[in-house]
Amino acid sequence: MIDQQLDDIYDIVDDLFDEDLFGKVDTLLACIDPALDIDLMLGWLTVTLPAKHLLKNRDRLVSDLKGRLERKDWNILEGLE
Repeated sequence: MIDQQLDDIYDIVDDLFDEDLFGKVDTLLACIDPALDIDLMLGWLTVTLPAKHLLKNRDRLVSDLKGRLERKDWNILEGLE
């Protein structure tokens, strides 16, 4: 199930990037529930990394996930910030 959801995220974001619709991706990032599955949040961060300078809402996602991971004492965000 997670694999299909990740595939869907990548497909949607890739399509939007191909059409230069970075604002739509940023809107999607703003709608992500901070309690979303960690693997899915990592997927969002990974797929949006190339355009992070164009996505103002991406920083909130990084911050939300960082807080959750620190509580678990996980350090897996290196390179995705």
